[in-house]
Amino acid sequence: DVGATDIICVGRSMTPSLTTSGTHQTVLRGVLDVLLFAFTPTGQRRWATLYGGDSTEVATGVSIDAGGNIFITGFTNSASGIATAGTYQSTRPGIHSAEAFVAEFTSSGRLLWGTYYGGAELDFPYAMTLTTSGDPVIGGWTWSSWGIASGSAFSPSLRGDFDGFVARFTATGALAWGSYYGGTGWEQIQTVCATRDGNILVGGWTDSDAGI
Repeated sequence: DVGATDIICVGRSMTPSLTTSGTHQTVLRGVLDVLLFAFTPTGQRRWATLYGGDSTEVATGVSIDAGGNIFITGFTNSASGIATAGTYQSTRPGIHSAEAFVAEFTSSGRLLWGTYYGGAELDFPYAMTLTTSGDPVIGGWTWSSWGIASGSAFSPSLRGDFDGFVARFTATGALAWGSYYGGTGWEQIQTVCATRDGNILVGGWTDSDAGI
């Protein structure tokens, strides 16, 4: 299991031989799968697992909570092998696009839950953080006009060519809230951070003259 000083890495791989037995996925299912692995403080591999479906996955963010559970985000083209039942989006929302995903693993590399996040177009998460209560928060950009925002969102609809987004999930993979963030042009959110009082800070870039 992951220790307090272990090193957690995430990326992508075409090589199933890097995995270890007893983890979530030890065989390559698509063209590229996410590779998640843990090292001891002295550089010894503790465990490694793949995560993916029938096409391509790329991981872009990783966080670990106080109990050693690991959260990852990224994007996928796969229609299977990603989401679990009872989460925000247990089936792929789009059919011709890359969708965001969020997943939680145990400290020994077993999947607890996974969810898609997005709509009919492209949805790319760039960053992830955890709140003080352990909820995962992701930020990125999207072209999708649905599947992003919740009813109480700051910005419930797409305003420009593509907008930034921020989304917070519960510890079981439900969407706590999601919001677009942008004006009439283009925005990307590239970093997110949770404050001690529960607020979320975001950073990125824009070419919009208003709405920011």
